Amino acid sequence: MEFFDYVKYLGMYWGEPGIKPLVDALAISKPPKKISKGDEDGFIDQKKIGVCLTFTDERFLKKSSKLFPEGAMVLCNIRVYLTNSNGYKPYAGNLPKGMKLDASKTDVLQALGFPNDPKYSRSGELLPDEDDWKMRWDRSNHVLFCTFSDEGTATKLALQLPLDQA
Repeated sequence: MEFFDYVKYLGMYWGEPGIKPLVDALAISKPPKKISKGDEDGFIDQKKIGVCLTFTDERFLKKSSKLFPEGAMVLCNIRVYLTNSNGYKPYAGNLPKGMKLDASKTDVLQALGFPNDPKYSRSGELLPDEDDWKMRWDRSNHVLFCTFSDEGTATKLALQLPLDQA
């Protein structure tokens, strides 16, 4: 499965028939961990393949044009790890636009273009007072995040529902 193929599953809820191809592709055998009282999110960790899925209780979504069953767990974030981290192995799937696991900030910018945040000048220089340890690209149906190590190597990529929904 290509990385951006995951976008179509954002906003689907656990148990919805349309999410089954994702569940099968990631070899998920158990539902999201139960949400503790006072929490909004539940997770499915697939540490062996470097993937974490975040499901939010439908009551806590900001906006949705879709009606959900009461208490539905809605997929709002898909995170892949590009390095060994917190027990996660590096993601073995296809990364976007030919990116590699050891992608630098320059590699990521070449693959994805300039982010919405942080801000860059027209000539491609990071603007003063901006920090580029985390980059965000806003799209109509999803948001893409990339996080970097202190050395400037990409460590995580995440797809999320748009900011006005998640």
